[in-house]
Amino acid sequence: MAGSFIMVPKGTAPTSDKMAVYLSELQRATALTENRRVNGHFIPVPTSRWRSLLGGNYRQVIDESLALRYAEPNERYKVGNFPKSYRLMDGHRVHEVTPYLLKRRRNAAANRVNIHPEDTAGAAIACYLDQVTVPDVQVADPWVGFNLGVVQRGEHFATRCRHGRFHSSFGCLPGSIRRQSLIGGACASEVDVSNCQPLILGALTLLALKGIKTEKGKERGEREGNGEGGYDGWSPSHTNMLHSLSKTRSVVSARAGCPNRLVEYLQVCETGRLYAVIGAACSEMGLRLFDFVPEERRKPWTKNGPVPRSVIKRSLLTMTFSDLKTMLDMPMFRVFARLFPEVAAFLVAEKSVCHKALASLCQWVESAIMINGATALLAERFPVIPVHDSILAPKDRAGEVTGVIRATFAMVGLNVCVKAS
Repeated sequence: MAGSFIMVPKGTAPTSDKMAVYLSELQRATALTENRRVNGHFIPVPTSRWRSLLGGNYRQVIDESLALRYAEPNERYKVGNFPKSYRLMDGHRVHEVTPYLLKRRRNAAANRVNIHPEDTAGAAIACYLDQVTVPDVQVADPWVGFNLGVVQRGEHFATRCRHGRFHSSFGCLPGSIRRQSLIGGACASEVDVSNCQPLILGALTLLALKGIKTEKGKERGEREGNGEGGYDGWSPSHTNMLHSLSKTRSVVSARAGCPNRLVEYLQVCETGRLYAVIGAACSEMGLRLFDFVPEERRKPWTKNGPVPRSVIKRSLLTMTFSDLKTMLDMPMFRVFARLFPEVAAFLVAEKSVCHKALASLCQWVESAIMINGATALLAERFPVIPVHDSILAPKDRAGEVTGVIRATFAMVGLNVCVKAS
């Protein structure tokens, strides 16, 4: 409303309310991922989003911001002559904010939550963001401080990306802060699925060996977005995925005729032991920390030694999401291929076609199970907020959350190790 403030990147001086909304939107979207904050990844935004936020003259608003060098377009991603992704310029891609006094009444707050009208699960989750209270703590990372301030002011930013994941300012906060929060007035508990994405990778490997192709469904006329934490990325096919996966439940759960190493891999993931097993294999192969951390990334005080769990987890994630050449050159792949040859061969086969497709499919399946399955059911009962492979809920409901997560994974033939903290 007139007389109210909106936060814009420090150093900018918007010439209109609409420009202030545009710059504020880019800053909040930047804060969602490290790649945007540190590496300057562009933020994909469809025309419908800008039209909703800025009105019919959205192009003029954006062009004026570009002329002032507050933002820049991705010239390689255009439809016609109009870019479809943007980012703040280096000097303005900052966590500091300056209050801008809105001159006219605008419903900017409502527009911060961008959920597809048919996404009932996403809409239910978004409503619970206002029931979150975060602690007033000192943080070292300024971008964490930015997101903390957004949540404390009640200016929640939320959307679902093309992988079905729910992204929010609250979800970007470190787990230590999330677990100190209140949700629905009660102390929060975060219920986490151990080895979730590696387990999904194993299930996809099993189905491929059985000749069952798992693909992301796409509705007629649907166009896929671009980039993590994107806009308007959800589609009805997210919901359909869980139904499709449930049809192969008996194949995944029985595992009849599957190679022993693949069965072992699934069991290791289902019991949450994957990182420990890989760590033991690294020791047996004589691999140590410096084999996984390049010299330029080592801290002066870092000492060589056994590979810690955090490095194993990060390296395994990088291996899964990287291109084929990068994966094959990684020490982690040598360890992984020795332990689980069928899964390694599946990774090579899939990445030989398109390295992004498999990573996208794993996230898509995770979202179908965790959000459209478990979280959607729980949201009918009490406040819940998903953060990828975990769900935040009132502490006295943690047992119920655990049961629903296990039941949902069982629908697709998988057991899971679930931990509440």
